[in-house]
Amino acid sequence: MSADTPDSAEADQSHAHESDRRRRTARHLLLSLAAVVIFGGAITALAVSNQDDAGPVPSPSSSSSASPSPSPTLAAQQPTILIQASGDAGASVNLLTALSVQQDPTAIMITLPPDLMVSAPGVDSESIRTTVSSIDTLRAPSAVSATLGVRIDGSWRLDRKALAGLVDAAGGVSVTLTDPVKVRDGSGDVVLNLRAGVTDLTGAQAAWYAVGEVKGEDQTDQTERGLLVFSKSLSALPNSVTNIRETLTSLGALAPTTIGAQALAEYLADYRNAMNEDRIDAFAIPTTSVALGLTVYEWVNFNAATPALRESLPLALWDTAAGSPPRVLVTSGTGQPGLIGSTRVAIEGLGYIFVDGRGTKVKSADTSQVEVRGEEPWGQNVATALGLEPESVTNEPLSEPPQGRPWADVDVELQSDYRPG
Repeated sequence: MSADTPDSAEADQSHAHESDRRRRTARHLLLSLAAVVIFGGAITALAVSNQDDAGPVPSPSSSSSASPSPSPTLAAQQPTILIQASGDAGASVNLLTALSVQQDPTAIMITLPPDLMVSAPGVDSESIRTTVSSIDTLRAPSAVSATLGVRIDGSWRLDRKALAGLVDAAGGVSVTLTDPVKVRDGSGDVVLNLRAGVTDLTGAQAAWYAVGEVKGEDQTDQTERGLLVFSKSLSALPNSVTNIRETLTSLGALAPTTIGAQALAEYLADYRNAMNEDRIDAFAIPTTSVALGLTVYEWVNFNAATPALRESLPLALWDTAAGSPPRVLVTSGTGQPGLIGSTRVAIEGLGYIFVDGRGTKVKSADTSQVEVRGEEPWGQNVATALGLEPESVTNEPLSEPPQGRPWADVDVELQSDYRPG
């Protein structure tokens, strides 16, 4: 047998090195894959363990320093949604809705008049009916939340055609009238002529009845028309989350929402069931009519509104412990025009929320008062910013649920000693 040539020996050695390299590479890949599998399993086990060991989600109104667990859709405790339906004159139907957290939840429905004045940080006061003029779907809920002092998890806006689709999905509605009614569009043309008695309305007719205009009526009449159509439509929705979601999807861009269709469908299904089982807590937000220029608007009467909101929405109240800035409610006992508004820049300069309290009556006095619920420095900061004496600040201990004044985190009562800066 002939001896191997030098070239042959070199080739065999190279082949051996390549085989050894491949074996090492394969071994490293197997070890890496095993590590990934083991690590992934450990993470999964830890997640399952944490989920099993987790207690109930902290209450949003808790005074604990721990923040509530965030939710990608609705709050776990007492979810809230602002529902609006609009016509040619803006949002005629404005409902702050919520569900209680009992085993058999109550449907909470708080009506807000179309000319209710609301405002968000850095935005001048405007009527809630005009908030839908913006493409920003967060404009209305953020303003209502800051004004009323409640958490709002999402909003659902429907224009007239979307409301018609919702009514049709619910099978139409019927109305009972004592007198004939002529409903007009924004141009004043009659679009719906109804006789006295009981009338079954199609979706298009019901939508005009809800958001159209009727000569000679006041805001209460308009609100009641819209509330009737919306309430009957919600209570007659399909008894299926899937079917409700399909209805919502069919409304498309005419009914934008800040939460997903699935979450909204689940909420509406629970809300529908509560309404049909007569578990309802419904009331109109207390307001006071006050002129702004030549036009009369509605302003929240916090003396009556705040206690009602605290009773109905105890787990959805404004919560500074969760990171929200303190709300500063400013009222006046002098009746001097522009006095309340003069404090806005100073208060917002502190990073606080200015709340216009001109719809809340206070008695006339000699000295201004600053009352605090929560952290006392809030009151001192406000007093300094407004040029008030430190002695004007009093502190109200925080209680759960909060009862009595202050109606906000800080209440300011301006009197004759206050001088606008």
